[in-house]
Amino acid sequence: MHRIRITSGEYKGRYIGRPFSGWGLITNPEARENPPMNITGAAYALHATEHGATQFLSDNTEGVRAELKALGYESEAVEEFTAPKQNYVKISTECPHCNAKQEVHVEARKGFAQMGGPQPVVCVKCEKGFEISAPV
Repeated sequence: MHRIRITSGEYKGRYIGRPFSGWGLITNPEARENPPMNITGAAYALHATEHGATQFLSDNTEGVRAELKALGYESEAVEEFTAPKQNYVKISTECPHCNAKQEVHVEARKGFAQMGGPQPVVCVKCEKGFEISAPV
């Protein structure tokens, strides 16, 4: 996965993202101060921060960059680094107090502090505590 950033001209440092329609609520304070600018002749906009940027698959990145170059924009592909996946076990359970069905995520552990034994849980509906048994 890559994000594409403009490397020259007055828009240097801006990221490529979805076009901005001008409608709707902008909740990001940075985007309110420096809103995205649509690129004439392309289905993209220039976003001031990485937050608004589109993540492109590696196979699509060069095609988008070629399209931008044809419109006069020099760019670079910025590789995305993904965070490691959470290591947890999902346990389906039911609250003994109100019978609400819910899924509980319990952290999977290795070594000395292994899973097993009762795990305290608070019901999302009635907010009463109960225990579940996590697999070993």
